[in-house]
Amino acid sequence: EISRSDWSSDVCSSDLFPSHDIVEFIELRWALSSALVMLAIFFEFKKKRKFFLTFILLGSLFHYFSLLFLCVILFRFFTFKSSLVVFSLSFLVALSYKVISPSVAYAVDSEIYLIRRLFRYLNNPESSVGLFSYLRILMYFTVACSVYYFKERFSDFDIVLAKYSSLLVSISLLISFVPLLYFRSMVVSDFFMLILMTMLIFKFGLLYRSIS
Repeated sequence: EISRSDWSSDVCSSDLFPSHDIVEFIELRWALSSALVMLAIFFEFKKKRKFFLTFILLGSLFHYFSLLFLCVILFRFFTFKSSLVVFSLSFLVALSYKVISPSVAYAVDSEIYLIRRLFRYLNNPESSVGLFSYLRILMYFTVACSVYYFKERFSDFDIVLAKYSSLLVSISLLISFVPLLYFRSMVVSDFFMLILMTMLIFKFGLLYRSIS
């Protein structure tokens, strides 16, 4: 759902290496960075703030985009119910991007490299969030709502996991006006949502066995 050119544009000295080597190098950097971010968020679950900050900063050494996840510190101020409200609103915002973005062209003349690259991503017509991504988000929302409906059957840690997973997806949706950023952040969001889905299936399996 995202063009190969988006990845290769992520390296300043792209003329130094063959294009396929650049793609693999960037994917490796973001994979390492994502793994460190996931570990950092786990420590935030456990309220170990120093470890959270340490692993976020380590992740930023591989890819600066990891710093986006510093906002996870604010998640503790949300209730599970409010996180679902944010989730639903961010989904509507993401859909509005899908409608508006194709009709908008951006122009900027800046000496700052990050700003120039951001607007290059915005103006890339080949980069977009597809239908499958939105359907996946709807599935995640259904999973989170199911956990909320049956929350009496889940532990406090399970509820925190569901809340954080919902807010992580919300962040991805809110930045989906730049599809490349959406896909990068969804690597982390997918990981925690898949854990939540596995946990939900396990709980329903236990419930089915007790009934039968």
